[in-house]
Amino acid sequence: MNNYRNWHYQVSNDIKRRFKSEITPLLDFRFDGKIKIEYFYFAPDKRTRDLMNVISVVDKFFQDAMVENGCIESDDLSTVVEVNSCYMGIDRESPRLDVMITKL
Repeated sequence: MNNYRNWHYQVSNDIKRRFKSEITPLLDFRFDGKIKIEYFYFAPDKRTRDLMNVISVVDKFFQDAMVENGCIESDDLSTVVEVNSCYMGIDRESPRLDVMITKL
């Protein structure tokens, strides 16, 4: 989030476009109605991080991509009614942010 706040708008837009191009092949689903999104963060090392600084930008880009690809109707409160995040520890071999979407 700290980086996102300080990025020039063109830098932010480029990063968002790259993110969307990477995940679009995975967006082959559709949810109608309300959903819950859960994020599971596996850190690359022991460095202390603010979990929401990691999650918030990815969540913004991910929800926008789902709307643009027709996976969900909108990313407002009429559709996305719950977002949770969990720190899952360190995974040096495969640091990542997994996501689970549940239809409510």
